[in-house]
Amino acid sequence: MPETSQLSFRGVFRELRPHALWHAITWIAGLLFASVISPLLFLLWQKLHHASFDWYVVSFLFAASLLAFVVFAVFLFLLAARMSKVPSQTQPASDSGSLVPNTALGRDAVGGNHEREGSDPDVRFWHCVANREAHRQDVRTLISGSRLRVIITGIGLQYLVKYCAAEMQTALSKGTLIGIVIAKPTRKSFDFYARYSRDIDQTLPTTHGMYRTFAAKLDRKQSECFALYHTDVPLTHSIGLYDNAMYISELCIDHSSSNCPSFSPPPGSTSHSLFLGELKQLLTESRLIDGSAHAKLLGDLE
Repeated sequence: MPETSQLSFRGVFRELRPHALWHAITWIAGLLFASVISPLLFLLWQKLHHASFDWYVVSFLFAASLLAFVVFAVFLFLLAARMSKVPSQTQPASDSGSLVPNTALGRDAVGGNHEREGSDPDVRFWHCVANREAHRQDVRTLISGSRLRVIITGIGLQYLVKYCAAEMQTALSKGTLIGIVIAKPTRKSFDFYARYSRDIDQTLPTTHGMYRTFAAKLDRKQSECFALYHTDVPLTHSIGLYDNAMYISELCIDHSSSNCPSFSPPPGSTSHSLFLGELKQLLTESRLIDGSAHAKLLGDLE
């Protein structure tokens, strides 16, 4: 049925005529007219010729009956209009979902759907890095708050060595283990990651040079807590482990990492265990380039 609010008064009744509701309206109207209004009209016509009849009583009965009929008809009309606005249960989910944006859904509305959708309410999700920064879940804050270990994997992780070097050195001086896994600067890597990062053949070698400079500045204690790896294992997401907190950032085609979504599965969950196993595999299969914390990092993940 078309949207009733966009139809004229005649159009609404034209749409209602083929339906059972229209037949109910016509039957009720006919019954009221035959049983109440018609006799009253007849009496009124007769009493116009007999002055002895009490005009006020007849007028009151007629007005009351007419008002009741109008109220009932308006109620049925509004009910029909409201029913026509309710989306059909057979409407595709994509249509109903587009009516309300995700940002308009409250926590209670979203949480109430977790059981039906199969999703878990304790998995945190961010649309971009700016959202994580607003909630103080960015890399710099997480490194500063870690006490045991930090393991981060990614294509180049240039932001990490360029803007978080001071936080990493401070954490290393406190004895926090830090492991960095980045892609090897090979033609195979350039071809594979070109879809995820522009000018990767230029930025990746530059980033490797920045990490070599960073590692050269570390003192002995810091170097013993540090490990830099090169990997040829294809990476489709970046993993960050800060003590026991896990953060997964997707690598999206033709989008910078700052505009890509990320999520955090809770410790003890199946997802957390799966990504922890992936980290173990990456540390095992990747080549250690700088630092001497490999055995400590790998043993700490057991």
